[in-house]
Amino acid sequence: MDWQYLSPLDQILPRMYFGKILCFPCTDEALFPTLKQGLSKIAVNIPQITSFVLDDDSQPGNIRLDSGRDSIDKILVYREDLGADIPDYGRLRMAAFPIFPNSPLFYPHIPEVPWVAPWPVMRAEVTRLREGFILVVLAHHCVFDGVGLSKLFDMWAASCRDPLGPPPEVRLERLNRRAILEDSESTYRRSQPSVITKISNRRQILLNIISLLRLPFSSMLPRPLFSSWPITMYRLPSHKLQNLKVIINGFVHKLGVRFLSTNDVLCALIWSCATLAMSHKFRPWITSSLCSTGVSVNIRSKLQPCLPDDFLGCAIGIAYIGMAKRQLLAAAEGNSMEMLARVAAAIRRGVDGVTNEKMKDIISYVETEENASKLQWRPKKLNDFYIASWAHHRIYDVDWGSGIGKCEALRVAQIFLMPMCVILPPRGSKKDENGDVEVAISLQPSHMERFRKLKLMTEVAEIIGC
Repeated sequence: MDWQYLSPLDQILPRMYFGKILCFPCTDEALFPTLKQGLSKIAVNIPQITSFVLDDDSQPGNIRLDSGRDSIDKILVYREDLGADIPDYGRLRMAAFPIFPNSPLFYPHIPEVPWVAPWPVMRAEVTRLREGFILVVLAHHCVFDGVGLSKLFDMWAASCRDPLGPPPEVRLERLNRRAILEDSESTYRRSQPSVITKISNRRQILLNIISLLRLPFSSMLPRPLFSSWPITMYRLPSHKLQNLKVIINGFVHKLGVRFLSTNDVLCALIWSCATLAMSHKFRPWITSSLCSTGVSVNIRSKLQPCLPDDFLGCAIGIAYIGMAKRQLLAAAEGNSMEMLARVAAAIRRGVDGVTNEKMKDIISYVETEENASKLQWRPKKLNDFYIASWAHHRIYDVDWGSGIGKCEALRVAQIFLMPMCVILPPRGSKKDENGDVEVAISLQPSHMERFRKLKLMTEVAEIIGC
């Protein structure tokens, strides 16, 4: 198995970083050496951690992993922010961890990452506070997806729990990206899937010029760039979300779906309300247009043959759903629960439509294209709103050992694709599937102001950090 290989899915994912912020109530002086030793141990059998993403000279426009090694001292660094103006951990907990770029209370330093290749696969920083610490981890999206990074945390935590033990063994199938190509007919030219768009030469030239202009200014940035659009954190109490789910599922017999999951209902709620917030305030009658959203889908169990549930790579599908704006506006106004159910049903059908056959068509097409950088994994009409779900990521029930403990809060380090929503895991143990759900939403400032005032959102959700 060639671990340096990046699959066709890796080639068309956004060439950027995504990040998670983990909050721990730990005061152990040895926490940083423990984290560092644990990361070093798992890097022994997961070489991707210490690799770099490079431009592939043998196939211009594509990328690959480098066989070189990044230093653990560069991957994981330590910061101690115990100044008088830095809130202690207890204060963050009391405020429900309002940790995001526009928070007036606290936002940790974000690891430095380069504008252009070579990109280190991973960067992490520990920020020490009074009574606790914050761990910020950035991963390159073409190497790990959210599920893969969550599984990496599991291994990291296990290594910290047993600091004197051997490096954890990793089954080869967890690292085998070529498995994505199995049963794919990539030996002949495929027709272009509807969700793949080719970037025009003019746009590609513009992107190249922008990349060249960035280089003279700084090859390293103090933090990943994020939009000036504000991020708002919401908590949806479990009883309110479950009550809404019960009401919405009362309409499934009319809608041609077997059931509507919590995620379907939550996506429908957020998408509908975001559409209303983004609609022209003074011309609400313009409702004939179509709106679309993209929803991330874990395809580990959808591909045939199936990938392992703990596959340590990227295995993402994207469901694109389109609806008439007037339907979304009607759902957001909260006067018709049936209309909200119709939005949820459209999302369920879209997610179910990310099948093995459709994913294999995408994989085969990308595999036969010479330059993957000219491919955009979106329909010609760009989606108006994107939803990424981390709802099933295992975070809160993972024990990092007696010296570190368990994560108390997960936050998003930055949001690049905007407007966007990230659904976080339910708070508490994984055994409690009905825990409170948190979401991070990013809209333009004027749209975000309108979103915060929507009646339907205020009925089922609470703003964190206000």
